[in-house]
Amino acid sequence: MIKNFIITSIALTLAGSWLGGCASIDSPDKPTEPVSESAAVEKKLFRAVSDFYCTKLSWPKSVDELSAFEAAQRHDVSFLKQFTRATFSSPRAIVLTVSYSSPAGAPRKVSFLAPPRCNGASGRGANKSEVSIAGGGIQFRLPRGFSLMKGAEIQSRWKAPPYPDAAWSAQDGTVIAIRFGDLELDDSQVSEALQDMIEAYEAVVPGLVWRGKESMPFGKKQMLRHEFESNSSSGTILNVVYSASFGGKLFAITITGPLDKQQSVSEVAQSVKSSLLVR
Repeated sequence: MIKNFIITSIALTLAGSWLGGCASIDSPDKPTEPVSESAAVEKKLFRAVSDFYCTKLSWPKSVDELSAFEAAQRHDVSFLKQFTRATFSSPRAIVLTVSYSSPAGAPRKVSFLAPPRCNGASGRGANKSEVSIAGGGIQFRLPRGFSLMKGAEIQSRWKAPPYPDAAWSAQDGTVIAIRFGDLELDDSQVSEALQDMIEAYEAVVPGLVWRGKESMPFGKKQMLRHEFESNSSSGTILNVVYSASFGGKLFAITITGPLDKQQSVSEVAQSVKSSLLVR
């Protein structure tokens, strides 16, 4: 199971490797509030689940759990009555999906992203080069020269989902991408996943030449590092992938660039790792 998931993710991630271009903004987009005929009540839900996430560092599992939280905060919970037969699910650590029936009986589904930062979560973030995702659960510092890719650019580069949750590019063709997966993986299983990931890379990556593959301690967590060369339509590229568990599921940060810029790519990877904080 883990191997099949990894193979799919790797194949689609590497499909977007080493293409030029950059965007003009320097930090991930804030979650977009839903816009629909039920916009007003869904906006209230958006704010409520975001407050819950920032306080509990996880998503609510039901309307009842969210209602109890809101009541404890002395907030009005009457709007939650409009979410009948609601089910909450979190297919990926940074996403909450709510399926419900509107007061008119129409089936509805809305998804929310975890807020990038939470009040008091960290002193980092005043500088636009300080990346914060999932309420400050993932933080790192962007090296100089990188800027956030817009959604349309990501779709153009990666061609098909699953797309990265965020990606940054530099003028020399180096790309940093982060992806939160749906594979359940807790910290105790990370080291065990090393060999499966090695086999998965070898199965799908053309012209793979290993430079490094290891499981290593990372604070109180465990992290995997895979470094390898591979072929692309533009030439040989260098890839450095850091993988770990976040919220009980797999996530990865990939640094990719042309092999003739290998020193720069390696420096970017080391810079990201040295500034990386993972809750």
